[in-house]
Amino acid sequence: MNWTLKTWVCGALCALVLSACVNDAQAQVTLGADAPPAQERPPSVELQAEGDPFVEQVKALNAASDKDARRKAIDAVLVRAAELKVDPLPLVEVLKNRKPEAVHTELVAYLRESAPVRHVAFLPLLVVAANDPVDAVSKPAREVLGAYDAEGVIAAMQAMLKGDDALLALAAAGFARQGIGGVAGRAKLVAPLVAALESKSSDLRATAARALRDITLLDLGDDAALWREYLGQKSEETLVEEIANRLDAALRKSEAERKELEEKLVAVTLEQMNAQKGSVSALLKHLKTSEFQRVRLRAAELLGELLAKLATDEEARPAVEELGALLLDSARSEALRVACAKALSARPAMGFEYVDKALEANGLTPALRLELVRALKGSRAALRLAALFQAEILLLDSAGNTLLHELIQQAQNVFEPQTSPEARTAVLAAFTNLLRAVEAKFRQELSVSERDRFASLAQQASVSLTAVARVRAADTSDCVEALLDVAQAISLRAPAASSSALTAVRESLGVLAAREQLIKRLSADPLVGKLRALYDQLSQDSNGQGLLITLLSVYTELGSAPEEVLAALRKDLLERAGASADTTTTPPDAPATTQRAAARRLLARAARSLDEQVALIQELLAQPYSDNDVLDVLRFLPAPRGTLLVKSLQPRIELEPERVGRLTRAIEPLLSSATRESAEYKTYFQSLRAAVTALYARRIDAALGAAPSDKQREDLRGCAQGVLSDMFVCAAVEQLLATPATSEGRDFVALILVEKLKASHPGRYDNVTLAGAADVFKKTLEDLKPRLKEDGYPIS
Repeated sequence: MNWTLKTWVCGALCALVLSACVNDAQAQVTLGADAPPAQERPPSVELQAEGDPFVEQVKALNAASDKDARRKAIDAVLVRAAELKVDPLPLVEVLKNRKPEAVHTELVAYLRESAPVRHVAFLPLLVVAANDPVDAVSKPAREVLGAYDAEGVIAAMQAMLKGDDALLALAAAGFARQGIGGVAGRAKLVAPLVAALESKSSDLRATAARALRDITLLDLGDDAALWREYLGQKSEETLVEEIANRLDAALRKSEAERKELEEKLVAVTLEQMNAQKGSVSALLKHLKTSEFQRVRLRAAELLGELLAKLATDEEARPAVEELGALLLDSARSEALRVACAKALSARPAMGFEYVDKALEANGLTPALRLELVRALKGSRAALRLAALFQAEILLLDSAGNTLLHELIQQAQNVFEPQTSPEARTAVLAAFTNLLRAVEAKFRQELSVSERDRFASLAQQASVSLTAVARVRAADTSDCVEALLDVAQAISLRAPAASSSALTAVRESLGVLAAREQLIKRLSADPLVGKLRALYDQLSQDSNGQGLLITLLSVYTELGSAPEEVLAALRKDLLERAGASADTTTTPPDAPATTQRAAARRLLARAARSLDEQVALIQELLAQPYSDNDVLDVLRFLPAPRGTLLVKSLQPRIELEPERVGRLTRAIEPLLSSATRESAEYKTYFQSLRAAVTALYARRIDAALGAAPSDKQREDLRGCAQGVLSDMFVCAAVEQLLATPATSEGRDFVALILVEKLKASHPGRYDNVTLAGAADVFKKTLEDLKPRLKEDGYPIS
């Protein structure tokens, strides 16, 4: 396993610091078989000794006054040493004495930077310096040793450990703990360190034991015998493998412990932050100073929540500025920048300048770019969003373009009262361009996946435009023609998207500021022709019913349609009302869900005068299954409805009193109190009540004459439980008083009468029983009349 110095330094303890000063280092160490014999030490470079083979080079060293001169002098010494095949003794002397200081400093720097300068003779002194207690000495030496070839350093340390100089051996043993050469280098030092345990020097034995413990991750103390037993006949490869395995296990354990400790610390910090989530300053401190990513991310999240709640911009400014600075710092992690962008979206007006600047940068990750787009809210962001929108439309063919979907969604959030006309126009132009691009795509041959993707974009754009018109009350009329064209182009191939486009057209008519002008445009060419062409296409295709319903809602909102369209719809509606009942009804403020409902609403809106509305309702009443059609028309028409109701239904009271009564009761909640109190309505309702009561009296009288049939019983129960049950009560009391004689019919009518009263007035009629002989029965009924009048029944 190739273990680097960096790996060892991460796992090792601090190097041993030696306080001893090492003398005569060079004379005591032999480095390899080819090393020259020991030479006499030259005088210090401050001296000029006659006969010294380096005398000229020493003079140059002494005379050098700048970096270049000193390095040339150092090179000259090395060249001379190579010529003489001896060690560069003047430079060895400089390293040993660290003088002259300027030359020593330059030599160390030169060794760090240039491989040719790194002579093997310097290694012992560098190892000694690496153990110096003064950091200014030891740190440069360690850096230089790290630049040397690791095998050479290990060889030098082996020689130092095997030599006779205890101080050199001590330095080598101390530096061995640095783990130079990785695991392989460690293994090479085990045997000489075990041998050093035999030394007479207690310092060397203790240092060697510590080095062995750090290198092998075994603790056998300084007992040489135990270490020799451990070492045995192990090969270097075996040692490397054992040490690597122990290091790996130790690192895993250390990392697990670190993570466990970090988890505990993070948990405590997060708990503190939750308690401080109302303090901008506390959260900013965590955001700026915490060493843990999770804490900073949570701080950004809490700041975002707090920004949304702060009352003034001044309170929010410190947080916005810090979040903005982190967002713009490309050296920060992507996750933190994303969290800052998300937090700034809580204060979009203040955060815009940072979001805008961030969007100008190159190399944004998709996640960060997406979050920046989500932060584009409010009037200030409109132009930037429009520019991004237009740029992304150019990439329409790029599959998986999630940014375009986000821009479509986000566009709703830039329409505010203060958004400039220029910005509104730019955003709506982007919508139009997108719709035109989708329209062009659908006029080509598309695969299923392409069709679905482009239809999805058209649908999302239409939904956003609907929200802009409906929620923001912003004029979207500039997009209407593109919406109609895309609806026709995609039509039945993507009905949901086409329906959304038509819904957006309908909602654009709901913006009051633009309604009048838009109605004029839709009522004239070319738009009136586009609507009619779409109607013709959909009305002739049975698969287009859903789209046709939406198109009819556009006509309804428009308040008109071509006469041929209205005539066809009226004919179809009357035929349906003559064939079967419409069981699906929707509130007036909800879209129609059936073609029948859409048609009657359009016909009601197109019938502008009272006479036209009355004629429509009476035509429907002439059909046997039109009750819900009539009710929908009555509900859909604006108030006041009283006159319309009276004129429409009065002529049918005598013919169908019960049906007219049910329709009246269904529409009553929509009538104003003024309408219900009007003379016209009161007269109408009195005649209706009289007709229904008379009808019920006839049915009851028929049941009293003999044992009622099952059908009679069912009909009478329906009368007693229906919406006109109050009229049944009046009819029943009147007929029972007229025919009190005991009979099966009398008792049945009395039973359902009491059941009705108990159900409508809980607790008030629980003790009432209508039974017995005629005189008793009649007296009980007479006694009941005052209570009935109190409860609102118009008993005579």
